[in-house]
Amino acid sequence: SSGINAEYGGLQKCLQRADEASHPAHLHSLIVQHAKSRLTSELGKQNMTNELKVKIKEAMHCNDLEQLESLVDIIRAKQLDHDFETELWYAQCQFEKSSRSAVTRELRAAIERRDLVALNRAIQRAEQSGDEEKLGKQIDDARRALSRLQETEKLKNLHKLKITNAIKSKDIQRMEQALHAAKLDGFGEDLKSVISDLEMALKRRYLQKRLKGNLNVAIQNLDLVRLRRAIDEATTAGFLSELGIEIDEAKGLLSKLERLELIKKAVMELTNGHIAEIKSYSAPPVQVHKVLMALLIVLGEEPEIVRDWFEIQVLLVKTGKLSLKRRIQEYNPANLSTSNAKRAANIIGDIHSGELHSISKAAKVFYLWTSAVVEDRLSQDVIP
Repeated sequence: SSGINAEYGGLQKCLQRADEASHPAHLHSLIVQHAKSRLTSELGKQNMTNELKVKIKEAMHCNDLEQLESLVDIIRAKQLDHDFETELWYAQCQFEKSSRSAVTRELRAAIERRDLVALNRAIQRAEQSGDEEKLGKQIDDARRALSRLQETEKLKNLHKLKITNAIKSKDIQRMEQALHAAKLDGFGEDLKSVISDLEMALKRRYLQKRLKGNLNVAIQNLDLVRLRRAIDEATTAGFLSELGIEIDEAKGLLSKLERLELIKKAVMELTNGHIAEIKSYSAPPVQVHKVLMALLIVLGEEPEIVRDWFEIQVLLVKTGKLSLKRRIQEYNPANLSTSNAKRAANIIGDIHSGELHSISKAAKVFYLWTSAVVEDRLSQDVIP
């Protein structure tokens, strides 16, 4: 500004001397014209400088870095650096400070977000900013945070792998351990998706275990109603593959029990006359005696007792809960021991139902029921 004022004063003196000098008219006119042009130029420069100073002062006061940067570009484009040395130095300081603040904010934000990629990128920018010395503490903090995040990421990936392998294994205990460990280490939210898959897999395994138990209990108890329900539940739930062996076994047993149920129905349809016919024998046909021996052994009578036909006749006349039909109706095949099943099978092994048809209807029905129960019990012993 002082340089402009000095030049402005010099130009005014030059004009005054030109007016007082006795130069030729045309030369005097040229000198005056040139001096006035220079004076106008310098006045315009001075006005622009003053205007820029006002604007840059306002930008500094408002900390408007964008406006300040724009004004600095104008100053340098107009080659006014000499007239704005102080302002340019201050602006540079503000820019550097702003740059450091931006880097610091980026580092803090990445740390708070626990964003591994963003934090690594922010550290690289800080190291390349040229202010590494002034940003030393922030960079060190960020590096430590990065190290912790990397360790956490490794642990998270390890838990994810364990969960994935546990799901593949279909082992309930392994899946439960993987789920507990992931939640204990605080990865419930970070591994939300795979944990959800694990929990779904666990629920299915729990259901499979329960349905398998239902099938096995029904098979062991030879329970017709439970078998039907257990087969239906397992099939409806979509476990035909996982529980294929148990379902097939249950279906096979169900078929036998339904056959036995039909035979039991035939037993219940026998009249007192049919049973009285057998009881009336003083010396029954061998086939009839054998059928009744096997039948009563299956029902729990001692083999030594039922060898005597008279003892069989005594049992045939019992009524109420001890009646033959009532005992058959309420009989649970699960109560038949293997040894008694084998004894009964040996006794009636050489008999065919056809030969009983012409001898005694009741004997034939008792034979069909006894052989079905014995056959089913012995078939269970050979299941691998």
